[in-house]
Amino acid sequence: MTEEEIRNLFREMRDETVPADAVARVRARVADRVERKARWKIGAWFAAAATVLAAVLLILPQSRVHNPADAPRIARKPDRPPPELPAFTPRLTVRPAIRRRRPRTEDSAAAPLIRIETSDPEVVILLIADNQNERKQE
Repeated sequence: MTEEEIRNLFREMRDETVPADAVARVRARVADRVERKARWKIGAWFAAAATVLAAVLLILPQSRVHNPADAPRIARKPDRPPPELPAFTPRLTVRPAIRRRRPRTEDSAAAPLIRIETSDPEVVILLIADNQNERKQE
């Protein structure tokens, strides 16, 4: 088929009218498929969640809380008493030391200097702050 034949075929199809019931049937089937697909996805998510939950429950060990009366009894030899545990002293919580600001000295109050080097080695930008106003206010 050439391009001209395809164009003529499209023109003929454009001129034909589509029955209204056919359009309604197609829309109903598309809506049904979309709903079924959505239901399927929701069911798949629930199944995946149930599988993951079952796997986690099988992998995790049994409950760590147990009743000592249910534990198996261990026979002790009467000639040896049970070992004594060392005394436990509770640890006090230690707070970090509070750092105090040191008083400013002339050396630390020197004007801050920012040096910016450019790609040209002969050009260097220096930014120097003036601390004279700060010193007078202190």
